[in-house]
Amino acid sequence: MSLAQAIQRANLFLGDPGRLDADFDRFAAVTSADIKRVAATYLRPENSYTFIDSAEAK
Repeated sequence: MSLAQAIQRANLFLGDPGRLDADFDRFAAVTSADIKRVAATYLRPENSYTFIDSAEAK
């Protein structure tokens, strides 16, 4: 992503192109405990779907 794209992304999603560094700070603040908590909430067998394609490639 170019610098111009990153600035526009900060403007679009954070409402201020000057908050470009804040986006990185948000991601850097995520801990492994946060990831485990969210994974335990959403990545459960009852929330999954398995698709098996048995067709042979031609």
